[in-house]
Amino acid sequence: REGKNQTLSFPFAITTNTQGQFIVADDENVKVFDPLGKFLYSLPFEVPRYKYKTFNLATDRNDHIYHCFAWRNERPEILVFNRNHELHHRFPLRAAVSEAHSLTISNDDQVFVVVYGNGEVEVDVYENGQFAYSFGKDVMSQSLGMIYTITTSGDGVMILNSSAKCQIVYVFRANGDYLYNFKVNGFLRGCSSIVFFEPSQHVLIPSLNEDNENRGQLSIYTKNGELVRSVQLDTDKLPELRGITITVDGLAAVTNYRENKVHVLQL
Repeated sequence: REGKNQTLSFPFAITTNTQGQFIVADDENVKVFDPLGKFLYSLPFEVPRYKYKTFNLATDRNDHIYHCFAWRNERPEILVFNRNHELHHRFPLRAAVSEAHSLTISNDDQVFVVVYGNGEVEVDVYENGQFAYSFGKDVMSQSLGMIYTITTSGDGVMILNSSAKCQIVYVFRANGDYLYNFKVNGFLRGCSSIVFFEPSQHVLIPSLNEDNENRGQLSIYTKNGELVRSVQLDTDKLPELRGITITVDGLAAVTNYRENKVHVLQL
């Protein structure tokens, strides 16, 4: 595709596939780039941005792309695109859900979605497009803030609450059993993403430097929440680091919503 489709316009959600490609949702549509950042194609979903809202993106082990979105004032749903970029199937979230914050896909193709409805936050789990069960309401609805993102972490999931007064990661088993939580360093204003890198068992969270909020950083934690190190990003203008992903080869990518770019670094 030609023209502005090849550039980014306020990118926020990002994921990757088994080929190391980066799939990015911005204010125009969903775009796919190769590992070097070359534009490849857009998904066949081009609707004026003001008519819908994208919540997040994810991929499964078969490189299907899950696009969680909602038409304005309607119930959120998930579109699933196959490896040929075609719409494979779609399914709505349950009726009580008014907003979906984030989603992730497990190795056995369970879809975990952080949802909001009736004043409460919880995780809904879908199997083959059908609602299976929920968990986490008693833990997460007691905390302050309403900005949540989720990632798989081996045999469970991790959920980041990145609101200003509650920078906490909650850790659950896949069946919903609550395990523990840990606090996050740095400032998360405008930053709302988390990813787990299974080969090294590390958790990656973008944030703002505590000494200079114009500087973004990527903080790396152990699975138990111990800070390993922070890598500085080339940012300015009070960056908003809204999305993160990492390839199987350890190439991390962070979307910078305010500066219309993606920061890529080898870990």
